[in-house]
Amino acid sequence: MKNLLCIETSTKNCSVAISTNSKLIAFKELNSENFSHAENLHVFINDILKEVKIDVQNLSGVVIGKGPGSYTGLRIGTACAKGLCYSLDIPLISINSLEIIINTGIIKNRSCFTKTNHTNTMQTNSLSARRSSKAPKEVS
Repeated sequence: MKNLLCIETSTKNCSVAISTNSKLIAFKELNSENFSHAENLHVFINDILKEVKIDVQNLSGVVIGKGPGSYTGLRIGTACAKGLCYSLDIPLISINSLEIIINTGIIKNRSCFTKTNHTNTMQTNSLSARRSSKAPKEVS
């Protein structure tokens, strides 16, 4: 059984979800003007794991929305995800939020975790398209 913890912190929305075998089984989120990710992220993870009765040791991987978005929010989510992955020796999967919006055709003011038609991975449909995803041009 593959249990994935999905984290989205790139915007004002702090969202955590659990999927089992590519199916969303639970999520918890808060959309706050105060960017309260640091206060809520770990509490949400603890709450959702208790809700679905999955021990943190039974996670198969962590999926993180890698933005673009709030730099501080991304740092909080990524630090949490990397800490869990390192301590549990499980993979960290980062997903570009803009690519997810394009691939799924869904733009909402919150995040959702869905299985795409062309891959078997969980992806984070994330929220904000405020910044460009273009790479900087190389200077010769």
